[in-house]
Amino acid sequence: MATGTPRTLKDIPLFQDMDDADVEAMARVLRRLVALPGETLFRRGERARTMFAIVEGSVDIMEPSPDGRNVLLATLQAGDVMGEVALIDGGTRTAAAIAREPTTCVTLDADGLERLVHERPDAARKLMLRLATNLAARLSRAKQDANRLAERLARGEAGAALATEARKSFWERLLGLGR
Repeated sequence: MATGTPRTLKDIPLFQDMDDADVEAMARVLRRLVALPGETLFRRGERARTMFAIVEGSVDIMEPSPDGRNVLLATLQAGDVMGEVALIDGGTRTAAAIAREPTTCVTLDADGLERLVHERPDAARKLMLRLATNLAARLSRAKQDANRLAERLARGEAGAALATEARKSFWERLLGLGR
């Protein structure tokens, strides 16, 4: 997570490896999105091909629990990125994202990525490498958490509290929190 509000795209960790020409090319394919508190950026189950980088504000990642209540899985801050998998595979959203406060994001959709590949392939390569590195690190942390959960279950620890803790921990790791 970045500290404070990013002043430029280079202040967002996803874009830090880019030179000025790369950043200019990225700026041409990104769209700006402003959300008010309580506004939904995306819903669980939606098909999508867009990722979001938070420039200012914060976003709650929510998932419905078995009893129908919404569970807060994580809160993302300025500098954080969400929805990268949707950009790559066009699958369905696995959680909802709701602005906690006035929030500004930049978004990149599949068409913008394709345009970047043609106009500035080196920038696209840097972006994809950073996305792959971030996702690999998240997967590794999630695997470690799953192993710890399996050990706890093998010791006979059970119950709703453990299940809730496990689900929240999994999402925090998957979203790259607690780095």
